[in-house]
Amino acid sequence: MSHELPVTSSPSTAEDSFHALVVDSNAVHCKVMCKLLQRLGCADAATAATPDEAISLLRSAELKRPHVIFMSVSLSPSPEKVYDAARKMRSGLMGREFDWLASVPIVALGHPNVHLCEQRCSRAGMDDFITKPLRLWDLVCVVRKWCFGEDVAALALEAAG
Repeated sequence: MSHELPVTSSPSTAEDSFHALVVDSNAVHCKVMCKLLQRLGCADAATAATPDEAISLLRSAELKRPHVIFMSVSLSPSPEKVYDAARKMRSGLMGREFDWLASVPIVALGHPNVHLCEQRCSRAGMDDFITKPLRLWDLVCVVRKWCFGEDVAALALEAAG
């Protein structure tokens, strides 16, 4: 089954674009992810190599508020820091001025053979999970679901149609 969606077109208006934060210790993964997000309409994708760097960026006045955060749960040396960062964003521990983070979707990027990882991500407050290696269709669905409020089931039917 082919999932053909227009992913190379630029957003037609500012309302069609979004901002993202990609957290991954692998610079190549960050670069690839940013390029894919750009193809899907991302106006700006900031990157962080560690969860601590992501928290610092989110506190920074220079970062545009992301519409979605992608966090690799295979970060070295400890994925526990990823879960801690997600809990911090969700719990309000960053302060009142960062309450907006509670509504920003956090999408975990992890390995497909780790079912417990997906459960831990959910318990930490993450909203969705994409397996690595990343498939473009999965990213399209996640972006359209969380950034544009589209029904993912309808997307699958449209692509199959």
